[in-house]
This record gives sequence, C-alpha cells and structure tokens, in this order.
Amino acid sequence: MTLPLIRSRKKPRFRLPWLAMTLGLGTAVFGVHGIGSMTATPGEQVQIIVRGEHPWNISQKTVDAVMSEPIMTMKPLQII
Repeated sequence: MTLPLIRSRKKPRFRLPWLAMTLGLGTAVFGVHGIGSMTATPGEQVQIIVRGEHPWNISQKTVDAVMSEPIMTMKPLQII
C-alpha cells in the first residue's frame, strides 16, 4: 500500500485568465483608436482676419500674401 504524496502548496485552478484577456482587449481597442487619431488628416482651415490699422505694417493684404497655402486644423479656427 502506497501513501499519497502531500503537496507543500496548493495551486489555485484558473480556467481562463479573464483579467489578462480583458486588459489585452482594452489595450487593443485603445491602440486602434490611437492609431486612428494619429493618422487622421485635418479637414478645416485657419482664417486670419485683420481689423483696423496697425503700426507694424500688418494688413489683410500682407497676411494673404504670406499665407500661400492654407493652414489645416482639425477644428475650424478664426484668428482676429
């Protein structure tokens, strides 16, 4: 007759690592969202409006002459 061996420490039995799977899924979702926001292209323009006269020779004509290309942003922006 043989005696059963005594284990020094009982290991918990987990069927599936739910916490690790949930955190991995959350990381994947946030990663896809981050990649989408980093690769998004802006669709709005910045408008610079000059009102009145200024002593530094700033007028609407000089601003329009300097801005050869529109400045693109995510949200519409108006600088007065």
